[in-house]
Amino acid sequence: MASTLKINNLDTASGSTITIPTGKQLIATDTGGLKAPGTIVQITNGFLKTRVQTASTSSTSTGLTASITPKFSTSKVLVQVTGGWGIDEHNLCKFQLYRGGSNIISGTHGNNWGIFQHQITGGSGGSAASQGFHTAVSLSYMDSPSSTSSLTYQLNFYGDNAGATSSFNGRPQANEPGYAQMILTEIAQ
Repeated sequence: MASTLKINNLDTASGSTITIPTGKQLIATDTGGLKAPGTIVQITNGFLKTRVQTASTSSTSTGLTASITPKFSTSKVLVQVTGGWGIDEHNLCKFQLYRGGSNIISGTHGNNWGIFQHQITGGSGGSAASQGFHTAVSLSYMDSPSSTSSLTYQLNFYGDNAGATSSFNGRPQANEPGYAQMILTEIAQ
């Protein structure tokens, strides 16, 4: 016959460990039902399957977003981004991470988060300068939002050279979209 044990604290009768017998499981029915510092509470993600371009030196959304509602206000959120970027001309591609519409970290000359890559110089006819530069993006940031409200993270980008094209999730010269992903991991503290 099943029964319910209601208790606020557990302690050992002796020693320092509490053991769950072989073949038995401790099951938490809700996300975040078990909390231990340094453990993963939950993981969410967002995807982008289209290429986004800008010739602006102002912050532009890549369209890559992900949302999470932390279970604990003390948790940290690990933000991980993978994708591709490209530039043409003599340009720099810079990235910014927004949370709820606020820029929380930028790729600026004073705060180097993201990719800073000058265009490779060369001649015409299929050279590096005429074809642009394209490579993978792998960015990560540990955030401390101090919130249990729904949070939306967004990746923005911009170029350093007005009129030159910066591209996220594909090459500037061809509409060949890639597959970008943002993963949010809540980590208990």
